Amino acid sequence: MTRATTHAAGEVVLEARGLSVHFGGLRALSDLDLEVRHGEVLGVVGPNGAGKSTLFNALAGALRPTTGRILLHGVEVTGKRADQRARLGISRTFQTVRPFVDETLVRNVAVAALATGTGRAAAIEEAHHLLEQVGLHDKAEQLASSLGHGERKRLELARAFALRPSVLMLDEVMAGLNPTEVTEVVELVRDLCRQTDIDLLIIEHLLSAVRSLAQRVIVLDAGVVLAEGAPAEVFEDPRVVEAYLGAKYAAS
Repeated sequence: MTRATTHAAGEVVLEARGLSVHFGGLRALSDLDLEVRHGEVLGVVGPNGAGKSTLFNALAGALRPTTGRILLHGVEVTGKRADQRARLGISRTFQTVRPFVDETLVRNVAVAALATGTGRAAAIEEAHHLLEQVGLHDKAEQLASSLGHGERKRLELARAFALRPSVLMLDEVMAGLNPTEVTEVVELVRDLCRQTDIDLLIIEHLLSAVRSLAQRVIVLDAGVVLAEGAPAEVFEDPRVVEAYLGAKYAAS
């Protein structure tokens, strides 16, 4: 079931205003502003400890911000739980893939489709369609426990898109993949975005994937925005290179 939308390209669908998260004396995020715009993939990059996972957890509802506001389609959701935000249209994946290992692939995806309120037959049909899209249809009736790491990443993508959120946050979806698998997953994500009305916010260490997918990038450093803009411009910014990326990343 696809969520209906009347949003124009470039319209803000998810935003954070003055977002701060403190853990005692540690400021994981400090007065951060962020906008996810319709029809655009936004990438968030930065070294370990930059605040990326904290940002995802705050947006998804796993963490309550110390200060600031979070709005979805202009409606404040700051005080809502993670499950409430998911029902409103904010969904995420996790760095560690978590399929139902004792269930078939088609049931794994159908469960996600059922969560949108669609019927069982339509959910199974949607599951088969998405498994075909991610190249796993020939294994639809196999158990998820039989999949390798790269295949589990594909299954995770199928499940995530089956939820049909307004905004999907992909957390290190390329992690642990070889170069060929990365290229294939980048194409999968791009194709799935073309076929749905889902807007993406991605955390990714692999900068080549961010360059391929994102139209705009935010660079976090110690909980603050160091740079923002088009990937080609941001990754050549001397402040970014000097702060933490290093020359080898800027050239990659």
